[in-house]
Amino acid sequence: MALLTHKIDSIQALRAIAVILVVYTHSIDYSADIFGTSRQASFYYLANWGAIGLDLFFVISGFIMTRIIKSYQHNDGWRLFAGKRALRIVPLYWGISLIAGLLIMRTYPIRFATILKTVVFFPIVESTFEFPIIGVGWSLSYEIYFYSLITILLLINVKKIELSVFFLLILLSLVGVLSDSPVVLIRFLTSPLLFEFALGIGCGLIYDKLPVTSTLCRWSGLLFMVGLLGMVSSVFWQYGDLSEAGSVTQSNYLAYLRGIIWGIPCALFLLGSTLAERTYSFSIPSSLVRIGDASYANYLLHGLLISFGRTTFLKLNLSADSYILFLVVFCTVGSLFVYQFVEKPMTKKLTTYFFPKRLGIARLAS
Repeated sequence: MALLTHKIDSIQALRAIAVILVVYTHSIDYSADIFGTSRQASFYYLANWGAIGLDLFFVISGFIMTRIIKSYQHNDGWRLFAGKRALRIVPLYWGISLIAGLLIMRTYPIRFATILKTVVFFPIVESTFEFPIIGVGWSLSYEIYFYSLITILLLINVKKIELSVFFLLILLSLVGVLSDSPVVLIRFLTSPLLFEFALGIGCGLIYDKLPVTSTLCRWSGLLFMVGLLGMVSSVFWQYGDLSEAGSVTQSNYLAYLRGIIWGIPCALFLLGSTLAERTYSFSIPSSLVRIGDASYANYLLHGLLISFGRTTFLKLNLSADSYILFLVVFCTVGSLFVYQFVEKPMTKKLTTYFFPKRLGIARLAS
């Protein structure tokens, strides 16, 4: 397998789309507290539909891991993989959680279970899935778990690691659907949300194996359109509680439905996009790529930015619908600033410190 030594621009564009969808949904929620129902919120099921951005994120993660984990199959690879993943996720997450926690404590105290979940990621206390200080951080528990499974397989030196991870995720998802355990930790460890990572891995394997042909040209466009239509169509029909984090973390059956209804279209959309970029060699707008680069900062920060912007923009006397769009733009611009001047240099310095170049680490997209 050829290792990914550069970013696939369409993946960065998909990251941008994913985070904008999530921010859009939360902006609608916040605007409803002030203005009541907006026209956007009352348009079929658009109000919560943007949660599909998270499913797209999970599929993207699977795709990217498939493309890079081969480079970590050496003696100390598992340690390097785990370390680099931790440096990519944890420092910014803990830093923003600390700021958010201090702001929250000015109004009311934070439960110990909430702090513990923020620090350790895994649900090890309480009889329900505990949410961290930053609400959207609940999804990072699944990301960390996904990376932990890969780390374990690297540690025991499993061959054909991409297929091994793929089938392990499928197996865990099936166990989760069939058991839907009342024990929160077991339900988490076997959540069918893992199926979406498996979908991304499948897309990565297909992407790597398919040669560029005229047939692929036709299929890439078809996959793109089918995936896009599958995603957008759910705006117009009732998808129940699938968009609610509290629902899919408490019911593995609902998590399974979410993986089928939202995960599969997201995977088709991703596969079509990446194959189309490779086949037609078109350029992705650099602005969209930069928004994708800053997607993690935006995902973590947008709650704080919305809280700040919601009061500031009220002075502009905007309509409810304009207010929503202003919040999305504000969060996007703010996250670009944080990415460029905080996240990017911090991650670079930490990576250089803990993993100097003498270790021979490939410069891989993450």
